[in-house]
Amino acid sequence: GDQLDIIRSLPQTLKAISEKTDYDFIESSYEEFLDVIKKEENLPEYKGEFREPCTTRAHKSIGSVRYDIKRTNFIIEQKLLKRVEPLLAIGKAHGITLSTETLVIAWKKILEGHAHDSMGGCVSDDVAVDILHRMKEAEELADGMENYIVKRLSEKLGLSDKEILVFNTTSKDFKGYKQIDFLAASKNIKLSGIEEMIIVDEEYFAGKDNLLLETPEGNKYINEDPYYRLYALAHVEIPSMGYKIFTIEDSQEEAEVFVATNDVAIKNEYYTINNEAGKLSLLTTDGIHLENFLEFEDMGNDGDTYDFSPLKDDEPIILRL
Repeated sequence: GDQLDIIRSLPQTLKAISEKTDYDFIESSYEEFLDVIKKEENLPEYKGEFREPCTTRAHKSIGSVRYDIKRTNFIIEQKLLKRVEPLLAIGKAHGITLSTETLVIAWKKILEGHAHDSMGGCVSDDVAVDILHRMKEAEELADGMENYIVKRLSEKLGLSDKEILVFNTTSKDFKGYKQIDFLAASKNIKLSGIEEMIIVDEEYFAGKDNLLLETPEGNKYINEDPYYRLYALAHVEIPSMGYKIFTIEDSQEEAEVFVATNDVAIKNEYYTINNEAGKLSLLTTDGIHLENFLEFEDMGNDGDTYDFSPLKDDEPIILRL
């Protein structure tokens, strides 16, 4: 087994153990083991991460080792699975083809960091740098594929600078809120077909004069008007594996803007979460009240990158939200 000394004379050892217990231990293989399991009926069903074994040691604290690798890997995997691959299918349905070779290369870059110790984070600093660099390359490939499909589809649809393309890359019809970012000359706007929209963030870009624009017809100078990059939360309905086009329209009124509040609680139909005096509390509709229900414990680690071990005489620091 992993991190164990080689067991010499294994058959004799298994025979000796069998004689001292109520079980018969034999030397086998995974294939033979699975053949036996397949013949069994009414086997119990287990679900989850299997982080609480009863008779087997597991590296339960390994999940926090080199978290940057784990987090980066998750983000890129989700981008490929939930954005890039569906967009490739949507593009193909509209006659836009892109070789899947680039997608394969991106996945290979990620999988090169999926070895046991690599994803566990139990590697040297130099190896960790290599893993993160491969993930960076994979993300750049993913972004390139996404930008290509979106640009080509926009050109095929003949979109103007007043139109916004919003996708639903899931297999189910979507009805809910999506964050949309787009450019607009002002905040006195509305989006056609959208009743609920609020601007949650914005960037203002001042106008510029005498900008050099390189075109197929030659170089020319233009003046750029000031504009906003708006990040809006909008309630939309979009069919599965599809898209909708929304038009930016002028409005007499400025679009609703998110306003910060001094409220210390948020709630829904089930829970109320309060943050008072640095203490986070949870109240449920059936009367359950939990103080400091979410907090972090920080303390020294005297173990290794596989398993945490508390540092002698070290007092933990509790970090509350």
